[in-house]
Amino acid sequence: MTTIDEIFADDRSNPPAERSLPWEETHGTVTVVVEPKPHWASDMRAFRRTEQTYCYYADWTENGRRARFYGHIDTSGDGRDDEGTDHAHARDRGRTLGLRGRVLRGRDGFGRAKRERRPVLSFSALRRTSSMSTQVATSHFATLVPDHRRGKFLPTLFGHRLFIVAEAAVYTIMERLSPDDYRGGFWNFYEHHDQPLFLAPTSRPRYRIESGLTEFRGEVSAEAAGIIATMFTLSHLTFQYESDLLVESFHRLRDNLDGHPEASEIFQAID
Repeated sequence: MTTIDEIFADDRSNPPAERSLPWEETHGTVTVVVEPKPHWASDMRAFRRTEQTYCYYADWTENGRRARFYGHIDTSGDGRDDEGTDHAHARDRGRTLGLRGRVLRGRDGFGRAKRERRPVLSFSALRRTSSMSTQVATSHFATLVPDHRRGKFLPTLFGHRLFIVAEAAVYTIMERLSPDDYRGGFWNFYEHHDQPLFLAPTSRPRYRIESGLTEFRGEVSAEAAGIIATMFTLSHLTFQYESDLLVESFHRLRDNLDGHPEASEIFQAID
């Protein structure tokens, strides 16, 4: 089976301008996450890991930590960056993210040797400890995040320093989970009692899951497919980063699966 680490490593083998997943770079004491170039942008952007700021990649490669950093696009509250570009509906990078080349093995998604730390909770244990009931309607499980709060959803779910990597991972994992049905498109965000839960694609109502990432084979709703992709992402990130927020997000989504109509399919897919 193909692992998520291998997907990231495969993309990392490409030249920077041809990558479709974010990656880390360090100059001196400053580490940034570089966002792949969208088709509409003139340059890539590098986001600082410790501050809510970014610079342009050309400036970063030439000047390193002395590059000019701008205020983060998600700190103003209206979805615009310092140049006035509207990003409120640019959160779906699923259309511009695509895997290239063959899978490489043995290293994680950022080119480092794999760490031996285990994830927050194995999916097998997760499946055993959750009771499943199909009597609760999906509307009781999660509600759609309104447009005016979409800009804060991803940083709240994954954290400001990781949401760029996490968002790209969700879209890429979905491409691998449903290669025949998923072709990008707009994603909805879902929450429960104002707490973020998961992302879900909207390009079609149901998706066929046929992937080397899982032994599960079957058709699920768009909501269930999004939950599966989100849980894979959260688990993957707990291998890579120490983050209490990721742990909380993982367990919050797990706990809210109790009573979901497709809980059985979800847990078979992530087991």
